[in-house]
Amino acid sequence: MLSLGRTWTGDPFGAANFFGLSTEIPLSDARRGLIAKAAADFRAAQRRREAIESEADVELRRLVDALAQRRAALERFRQNVGERIPALKQMAEDAYRLGRGSLLELIDAARSRLDARLTEVDLRAATVGQELRILGLTGKLGG
Repeated sequence: MLSLGRTWTGDPFGAANFFGLSTEIPLSDARRGLIAKAAADFRAAQRRREAIESEADVELRRLVDALAQRRAALERFRQNVGERIPALKQMAEDAYRLGRGSLLELIDAARSRLDARLTEVDLRAATVGQELRILGLTGKLGG
């Protein structure tokens, strides 16, 4: 530490200027305080890392479970609705050609097929989005 100053003296009467330099001389200090602080900081960093890894693990399990549910929903939709779309189209066209169905019924059947396709696209997009979130969390996104 550097110190500069001026002081007044009484005997002899006058002013005195002073300049000082002080430093720590570690005679018996082994820097135990700094070593203990570094060790405590290291342990705290380890605990933070463990907490973050635990949170990431829980999030990954949640995302994998959600992905399984989305895939199951997509498969159920394909089995229940997707396989019937061509047959429904054929039935609506045949009914219209044979005069048993009106043009409005044919248009309604086309709209229903379109709605089913859009629902399937939405389910696929949700599944792919879930897969991308998992890849991002595991660090496998972007090569």
